[in-house]
Amino acid sequence: MTVEERLAAKEAEVRAQLEELTGAQEGHARAALARCLGESEPLVVDRSTAVTAHESLGRLLEEVRLARTRLDEGSYGRCAVCGGPIPEGRLEARPWATTCLRHG
Repeated sequence: MTVEERLAAKEAEVRAQLEELTGAQEGHARAALARCLGESEPLVVDRSTAVTAHESLGRLLEEVRLARTRLDEGSYGRCAVCGGPIPEGRLEARPWATTCLRHG
């Protein structure tokens, strides 16, 4: 699988996770409306966790899109901070990495 294919697959995966998470949040909101405050406290915790997960997935999606842009521009594999090479092992593990180990 090429780097572009891996990045495209990761972007599709993250987008699907975001869509699933958004659907789950809507379901929790409806359930919370049907309950009194005391019974909905666990839902508040679930919502807080979901918001954090949504933010994390959003950042990951941005990183994947940036890596795809850098691939198109020819700067993929170079650190966005110092311009040095990103180790191949790092790119193998995280193809969306845009910084070397020192700046990551």
